[in-house]
Amino acid sequence: MATSGRAAIFIYPWDITDEGIENCFATLEDTCGLNEVNVAAAYHAGTYFLPHNPKRTIYWGEDGDLYFLPTHQRWQKTRAQPHVSSLVDGPAYMHNIVDEARRRGFGLNFWIVYFFNRDLAVRQPQLAPVNALGHLHGSLLCPGNADAREFALAMTEDLLCTYRADGLFLESLSFGPY
Repeated sequence: MATSGRAAIFIYPWDITDEGIENCFATLEDTCGLNEVNVAAAYHAGTYFLPHNPKRTIYWGEDGDLYFLPTHQRWQKTRAQPHVSSLVDGPAYMHNIVDEARRRGFGLNFWIVYFFNRDLAVRQPQLAPVNALGHLHGSLLCPGNADAREFALAMTEDLLCTYRADGLFLESLSFGPY
């Protein structure tokens, strides 16, 4: 099915890999008429109902995980070290998704959740904001913290330099509520 312009979907990497990368892109292109993907590269926890998924009908997403292996030298500038999802089965995990998107001529954007990151807020509480009552926020990183900002820059630079994304969708790149 031919489309004019860009026709995109927001998609999780586990949906792509569980279905089979080539099969998933064939469905997106041939059945759905799409030619661009917005792939979650860093995401927050959630419970995902996946009736179409051949490997699992429920996926409990991990807190603040990366769906790629961090390799860029920028990561050395921050103490805020990310957690990589258990689904990432090696260095080729995201590369395989990117390669198939490029092979088919798809546009490729990354969808990144930045400061809504319970994993880092719990493991490294010095990165979390403290509210006016003195309570530590256990789910957010503080944009005023130099390491949290460097974490965001490292993630962005790694995705842009390593995978040559066409664009980014930025989520939670600000101070949170309360």
